[in-house]
Amino acid sequence: MRARAGQSDSSGIMAPLMDAASSASTRRRVWAGRALQFAFNGATGFIVPFLGLFYKQAGLSGIEIGFLVSLGAVVSLLGAPLWGTLADRTGRPIRALQVALAGAGFSALFLGRQSTMLGLGIGTAAFTGCVAGAWPLVDLISLAQVRGTKVGFGAVRLGGSLGWTAVVVPAGLWLERTSLWSGFLGGAVAYFLTALLASRFLEPVREASIDNPGTGFFGTLRKSPPLMLMAAALLIFGVGFTGPKQFMAIYIADLGGSEILVGLVSGLGAFFEWPFMLLADRLSAQSRPSRVMRRGLLIFAFGWLAAAVIPSAAWYIPARIIVSASYSFYIVGLVSTVSRRLTMAESGTGIAFFTVTLPAVADLLGGPVSGWSYDLAGGRAVHVVAAILGALSWLVMRRLPPADASPHTSSLQSVRTA
Repeated sequence: MRARAGQSDSSGIMAPLMDAASSASTRRRVWAGRALQFAFNGATGFIVPFLGLFYKQAGLSGIEIGFLVSLGAVVSLLGAPLWGTLADRTGRPIRALQVALAGAGFSALFLGRQSTMLGLGIGTAAFTGCVAGAWPLVDLISLAQVRGTKVGFGAVRLGGSLGWTAVVVPAGLWLERTSLWSGFLGGAVAYFLTALLASRFLEPVREASIDNPGTGFFGTLRKSPPLMLMAAALLIFGVGFTGPKQFMAIYIADLGGSEILVGLVSGLGAFFEWPFMLLADRLSAQSRPSRVMRRGLLIFAFGWLAAAVIPSAAWYIPARIIVSASYSFYIVGLVSTVSRRLTMAESGTGIAFFTVTLPAVADLLGGPVSGWSYDLAGGRAVHVVAAILGALSWLVMRRLPPADASPHTSSLQSVRTA
């Protein structure tokens, strides 16, 4: 009887200690994922918002700048799945991410020193291809930090929003006092440091697909009507989203806004994403992530409609905050939905397809649509078209059946930090 009592006392003491250790481990993984998102998005914030100014400073015409933008979209379209496939087939997404980050750093240094159309084209293609490959791998590795826990993807993805917010405004002031080359230099250093940070993570333990062994993501996509339906809905949404992305600054200027207001809109939009990321996590835990994604699409439509009827440039700020909420719901719901429908062996390519490849295709299709809308009736028409297509994508997504998490998709062992 004493032995049993001793065992009971021991187990009663050990259980809280084990729970506390598990909780501490989860917190460390969450903060590691946030740090990776913060570093990568911060590095990108040094360069991407100012590429248009760099092209203009190089003396390019509007047609030439449009060509480079289209070139970047094509490279993203083709390159992101290749990086994802490399990570999936080798089973080493950490190593693939480090190669992509190093490539982004070196290509940024190369691009920042170019002045000819040929050099700018080569530099743009190399830089865009590497960043497009790194982006979904950062999401994949961040997701692995919390998979199998009660913590949602939004809890780590908010680090990216904070990283962008922390860098983009100070970077703009810094570049104004120095030169655009400083942005490429700062971005390259930040990419190299992010690659060093990635070395602190261990490769996730993956499991082979049970339903479609050896087929890979695209084999699963062809055999999965729900995934095809989701791809169609998000392509419709992306075509509409292209217009506000391309014409936001022009629309604000048409309404009498300044460059400072454009930067403020961009910075505040990213800042207000983080609380909505946490809310999206909570809603995903209470219902299906696909429902959260649908809510994001519907709020997107409302936000763009609100932007279409604003009376002045300053009123774009609350409209942009609404869109920030919708993006948080959208990205958290999207990555969580994709991860539930794919195995670890398919997730790298799958996330790259839905977060990079589809948006690139949408940009190619949506560019002419948004340009025609702007020429026809200005920035208001661009936002009305975006709202209509956002609502249409929401209607299509309502037909998506729920995903039942199977054992092999939910039992992924999380990446640990060394």
